This record gives sequence, C-alpha cells and structure tokens, in this order.
Amino acid sequence: NSLGFTTNSMLYSAGKSVGKHICKKADVESLYDMKMVFETRGIGILEFIDDTPLKVRLYECAACSGLSGIEKPICFFEAGVIAGCLEHMLNRNVHVNEIKCHANGHGYCEFEVKLL
Repeated sequence: NSLGFTTNSMLYSAGKSVGKHICKKADVESLYDMKMVFETRGIGILEFIDDTPLKVRLYECAACSGLSGIEKPICFFEAGVIAGCLEHMLNRNVHVNEIKCHANGHGYCEFEVKLL
C-alpha cells in the first residue's frame, strides 16, 4: 500500500499494543511472569533461549498450531505481543522477528528479539 502499511505490520502493531496492555495489567516484571501470562491467556507456551540476540520459542502458538505447508512465517501478531510485553518489562524499545514458524514444519515458532 502507498502508505507503507501492510497487513503484517498492522498485525504486529496490534499485537504490540495487546502485549503492553496485558503485561501491564498483569504487572509482569520477569520472564517467568511473562511465560505465565502467555499460558493463562492461551497465547502459547514460551521458552526463552539465552543467546545473543535473545530468542523466544512459542509452543502451541494460538495462530498457527495445527497448520502446515505454509512457506513463510505468519505469526506477526504473536511477535508483536512478545515485543509489547518485553517493552513493558524493559522500558525500552524492541523489535521481534519470527525466524521459524510451526506452520513451516518446525515444532515451534521462534522469534529473535533485538533491543533498539
């Protein structure tokens, strides 16, 4: 589109707003708290991979669990939720990019977190 917005960027932005809201409301202060929020809200099961940059795995992803044969990552909303929650916790801008997707044949979705 001529304004530079795509459905994917709108999903990411919406997810970021949701992530900030639910993590603020749940008073999330740690990665453990964030994991519990994702599980209780049915978003999925988080695993944090201590790496540089930080990687987050999402099992039982609400968006793509059960899908297959899709050739590109599709979990833009979930990437945004992760970003929004981390921004709430860290009080710092982050960007989250999906690098593996369950719908592409992986056993989980994996996201790379970059601090901005």
